[in-house]
Amino acid sequence: MIKRKDIFTKFTLLSLLVAMAFSMTAQPDGIKLSQPWVFSNSFEKGLFKAEMSIYDNSLSGLIIIKRTGETFRAVFVSEIGIKYFDIEIGSNETNDFTVHYILEMLNRKQITAFIEDTFRMLTMSFGETKKESSFLCDGSGNMVKVTKTQNHGKFRYDYHPNFGQVNTMIQFGFLKKTLINIELSEYDYLSPSLIVAKQKKMQLVLKQIEQ
Repeated sequence: MIKRKDIFTKFTLLSLLVAMAFSMTAQPDGIKLSQPWVFSNSFEKGLFKAEMSIYDNSLSGLIIIKRTGETFRAVFVSEIGIKYFDIEIGSNETNDFTVHYILEMLNRKQITAFIEDTFRMLTMSFGETKKESSFLCDGSGNMVKVTKTQNHGKFRYDYHPNFGQVNTMIQFGFLKKTLINIELSEYDYLSPSLIVAKQKKMQLVLKQIEQ
């Protein structure tokens, strides 16, 4: 039988190993950090092939994301022109979110919350936060993990310290329960070419077609 003391000792050793691999500081020492970004300052608009899964149903089509100043607008339409939703996200300062249109079948609290929170995270300004909790930088300097509190909740994002591209975004709920997980990859100089957002039984996948 394994004693509780032995379990505690093993847990302590594991914690020490993790601490050796990562250093927790208010600002990583010796590393010059780039500004994190999902859509670069030069981004104006992008066209993405989209597939949205909601429980056992799925919708497919195109999403166009357009930026005007600090405001983003995203419109999702089917291949035959049926509009699914048309939303607008304001700056972090105004915290505005406007639904210009949403298909009746999507106009449900959990679905609209998933759409809103996903696009708020994707279009947020990383420099505007109410509270900065922590940096976690790995020993090689290849990744920086940042936990912050934004207007729409607490989240963590991982990004490359030299180039700034955000690789992962996670929104936390009560007791650090993951609400939304977003994976971003295949960046060009303007935006990621692949975005996968997940929440329980809902998922949104965007694959870039053109800028």
